[in-house]
Amino acid sequence: MNTSRQKSATTFGWPKSDNGVMVIGQDYKHHEIAAELDAIVKHQVGAFYLWGSQEPQWEIFKVLVKSIDKMVALAEVTPRPFVFRVEKSGQIKPVRLPGASVRARSNG
Repeated sequence: MNTSRQKSATTFGWPKSDNGVMVIGQDYKHHEIAAELDAIVKHQVGAFYLWGSQEPQWEIFKVLVKSIDKMVALAEVTPRPFVFRVEKSGQIKPVRLPGASVRARSNG
């Protein structure tokens, strides 16, 4: 883990900053619903929308394994709040939060 996050807690290898958590899910709409966007901002959430909500679990797992190292690396350096979309290819693209600028470049 990056030593610049000396006060960070780590549970099961997932980075957790003092002011936010990393979330992996498949619901692509959280940032489009006002109350949920407010919670993302208020609690400094870093979210990754994982491809494949309608796909077999094994296919989803393969995408997660392919991209997890990139996701953790992005979570460690990207200012929160943020949302990224993880594509089937493993490519990770930033999602613009309404009212906020995209603060990190996409990571292919």
